[in-house]
Amino acid sequence: MSENRDDKPMPNEESPLISRRTVLASIGLSGMALAMGSTIGGAVGADSQTVTAASYGIGKYLDSVIITVDSIAALRQFAPKSSYSVVRTASYYAGMGKGGNEFVWAASSTEPDNGGSIIAVDGLAAGRWKSTQYKLNPFQFGAYGDLLIDSSVEAFTNANIISGHDDTDAFQRMLNTIQYTAYRNNISKMKYGATVNHVFEVHDAAYYVRDTLYVRSGTDIEFLGNAAIFFDPTTSKDLFSPNVQEMADAFAVKTGWNAQTIVGVRFKGGVYVGNVTKTSTVHANRCFNGANAYKWVFDNVLVERFAIGCHLYPLDTSPWTGTRRGNFYENELRNCAFHECLLGFWNQANVTQCTNLTVGGGYIVGRAGATNIADYYVRNEGGGLSVNGFNVAPTGAAAKPAKAVVYDTCAGSFWGGGYTEYFNYFFELNPIHRWGGFAFKSNVTYKETKDCYIKFTEGYFAKYDYAAKTWTETDNPTEGHNQLLMSSAFDFGRNPQLIDDFFEFLPQYDFKYGMYGVRMSGNTVNKKLVYDVKRFESTWTGFTSRNGIRLWNKGSESAELAFPIKNKQLDAYVCILYRDTAPFDPRNFKLNVLEYNGTNKRITVGDDVVDYGNGWKLATVRNVNELVNKGNFIITLPVGTRIEIEHIGAYASGFPIAPVYMQYDPKVDSRNAFSLNANYSGGKFAVGDFMYPVNTTNSSNVALNEQNINFSLCVQEGTLKPPTDMAQYSGLATATSVTTEAPNLINLATGSVVLDTYYGVGDWIAVTQNGTTQQCKIVGRVFDANGQPTSQVIIDKTINNGTATVALGQAPVYRNVFQKIVRRSLPFAPPSVAANTTNTSNVTQSFASVGNVVDAFFEGDLKGTRMYAKVTAANTITVYHENPTPAAVDVSAATLTLIIYSSGNEMT
Repeated sequence: MSENRDDKPMPNEESPLISRRTVLASIGLSGMALAMGSTIGGAVGADSQTVTAASYGIGKYLDSVIITVDSIAALRQFAPKSSYSVVRTASYYAGMGKGGNEFVWAASSTEPDNGGSIIAVDGLAAGRWKSTQYKLNPFQFGAYGDLLIDSSVEAFTNANIISGHDDTDAFQRMLNTIQYTAYRNNISKMKYGATVNHVFEVHDAAYYVRDTLYVRSGTDIEFLGNAAIFFDPTTSKDLFSPNVQEMADAFAVKTGWNAQTIVGVRFKGGVYVGNVTKTSTVHANRCFNGANAYKWVFDNVLVERFAIGCHLYPLDTSPWTGTRRGNFYENELRNCAFHECLLGFWNQANVTQCTNLTVGGGYIVGRAGATNIADYYVRNEGGGLSVNGFNVAPTGAAAKPAKAVVYDTCAGSFWGGGYTEYFNYFFELNPIHRWGGFAFKSNVTYKETKDCYIKFTEGYFAKYDYAAKTWTETDNPTEGHNQLLMSSAFDFGRNPQLIDDFFEFLPQYDFKYGMYGVRMSGNTVNKKLVYDVKRFESTWTGFTSRNGIRLWNKGSESAELAFPIKNKQLDAYVCILYRDTAPFDPRNFKLNVLEYNGTNKRITVGDDVVDYGNGWKLATVRNVNELVNKGNFIITLPVGTRIEIEHIGAYASGFPIAPVYMQYDPKVDSRNAFSLNANYSGGKFAVGDFMYPVNTTNSSNVALNEQNINFSLCVQEGTLKPPTDMAQYSGLATATSVTTEAPNLINLATGSVVLDTYYGVGDWIAVTQNGTTQQCKIVGRVFDANGQPTSQVIIDKTINNGTATVALGQAPVYRNVFQKIVRRSLPFAPPSVAANTTNTSNVTQSFASVGNVVDAFFEGDLKGTRMYAKVTAANTITVYHENPTPAAVDVSAATLTLIIYSSGNEMT
């Protein structure tokens, strides 16, 4: 088939060619060889006319006749005298039937012979045959397009080539018809093909290429049909790339920003196959190297088996320009597919637009037995990426990317209308710009329970190393990063809002008061749940809050915690911010257990959705029970569970990236002590905490006494003895011996089982060592080299190596508040107090009246003494410092806090 449209006239159009009859009439029968043979394959005469023309004296006439020669080799021997001569080549190589072209004679031209569109005649210094065609193709530059491969082999390499020629030089000769242009002026309105005299067509064939093909501004190349390039370099090379040396050379001529920009390149259609295999180590690098690419367009391309399918980025030109120069904006990918690449699409350019982007793998890359496994399918580090419509997914679970499907630095990225499945993490996010952003809308996703939509890059959020007892700060503190990504710059799906009346007792659980408002089912001996209230830790180990709880099931049965609900809003998402140090299945978070007509037909279980890259995760459970009734959110803690939870909250319209906290006062006080009894009271409280009194029962429901409700105030921390129905703790008050380690460590596991399975951070214990008893608060837990919690705890007092006797510590003290309360803190230096003596010191307080109650709290070490206060006269508070020990005691100065409960006039 002829390569040019001009070979055939359009309907009702007169043929531009001379007919066979016209030629015969003009040259006679003996000249029939010229017409009937269609081509001239011989030499030229001495006067540069064809042999036939010279014989018949018709050279002048033939100067205006379109003549066909059989090949480029024949054309190199054919030179007419007139610049009006037109010659067609039937083929590039004689008899191949491919690469036909049309040329006109340019008598004065001395341009270099490019082997395709400009042909020099042998023996002539001046004069060139120049192609008249606007569309050029690689056949016209000597390509064969005859590659045959063994399709039974799973990946293309030179080992499975049956036959074929190397077409690298032919393609490069074609592309070299466009020269490098160093632009000086505005290039924002330029597009592909606008600044050159021709474009390229690659006809339907299989081409074998082994080296990089260089493209320049204005290159417009369209692949027709199923045209395919099989790229088989012997070293790691790119298929299409700008010529960096040309860019450096251009700087010597023009030093402007635009001179280092490759503008207006288009690839339309085509199949591009590299030589990456399951185990290859040296293979095709990038299919498209878009260095300093500006306004490039990729339209309906299919790329397979490259290290990187397409890479758009700002090229570092500083080695020859001093500072980096060149544009890298406004590129487009339309209906592009990248398969079996180690990285399908890598975007570091700005304002890149993608429509219907497909990236996948799993038949070669990531397949069982493969050492070539993709870290990501898409990597975006550019500003303003917009992806509208995408299918980014591996072919199966075994081909999951090692890190995530998509890596994104959140510099104004938008992802919408997509599909994905088979991933550990959908997005890995590393927000590098404080005022950047990320939006994700309307996606169809199939995921397993522990698969996360989002993982933040490790190091973006600070992390506490439990074994080393150190913090690893965020990688980007100098840019003003907050601990949490700004919600104003992050939009994932919908706009979630905290439902502050979803739970019965509080707007959300942050475990500030320990297990307040939580019930554990059953009270059997086998249920032994240790918990640490992290609010009381001396060293913060949390993530988004100073509060939180650490749970450790040391029993032989699963424990189940219930969180009562009063507003079961349909389509609410209960979200849990947690960290597990032992494998924990998020399906242990549950809603609607036996709540839909007494069945589990509407039960839902948890799914991980966010991994913060520092050990913390966000799981969510969606409520699908359309019956509006009360119920419970349930957490099942299998034997051996070790988990920390900082937040449980219910949200409307999806799940948040970061939790929302609300302040609240407890509606239930802790006078019924430990929370693992059958009601929802309990908790661990610090001095100054307020709470409501309540009538408690042993039923699962707690009725508040609405009459004469007054705040209670915790005026002394402590640990209460558990109720008598908790048989496993019946020996709690019995002292037991434990091993100790200076300066402040106690191994609870060396004591009784009761001690090891009850006490946690926030509890008080009485520690007796060398005849001295100290009331101690547990303020931390020791972790092993693997970050696992141990039975060794940290107390707030100093002890020695050896052993100590431990028993139940001081009990908390609560006061009903019917008066106005004033709190005053002041520096206080107690004088030395003799043995068995009480010292007194007076503090002036203008509003104090005899009969007011005063609580005194001294923050220093009292060394076995005690301190209390009374109002002994108007405006006078007397502080009593009692030493019951047999030796004098000197107490260092510290802060004294006085809380005065008064009534009457407003106090100032």
